[in-house]
Amino acid sequence: MQLYFLRHADAFPKGPKYREDNLRPLTSEGKKQAKQIGRFLQGIHIEAILTSPYARTEQTAQILSDRLGAKIKLSDDLQPGFNLTKLPKVIEEYKKSERIILVGHEPDFSDTVKKMIGGKAELELTKGGLAVVEVEVEKSLTYGKLILLVQPEFLA
Repeated sequence: MQLYFLRHADAFPKGPKYREDNLRPLTSEGKKQAKQIGRFLQGIHIEAILTSPYARTEQTAQILSDRLGAKIKLSDDLQPGFNLTKLPKVIEEYKKSERIILVGHEPDFSDTVKKMIGGKAELELTKGGLAVVEVEVEKSLTYGKLILLVQPEFLA
């Protein structure tokens, strides 16, 4: 199985206009980043897009869904605070899938991917960054091999 860890695209900062972190939407740059990732992934069969219920992650997931045709499922476990111990629960019903996208937050995704691939690599997903980790479901969902790392600057 390939797990696509996608950090949400660029969002408006927390401030007077967006006081609640979970309500911050994507900026126009963020929408552009999400569309670029969608174009990059076009042609790859994605079974599902699992996303944090935050506005910026939902919007990122929707842009991908529109491009890739995969269904979206909200997961409270993908909110800030996600970690490797929550991963098996998040993907439980998708264990037979070949490829799923998880849309979430930092530093959660970078920390999770680092632990999955051995913990020694320096890795940080920028906004709109994507890391693909291949896991053998029968053996372990918490250990895998990094097969792709793409930052949005590469797709511009």
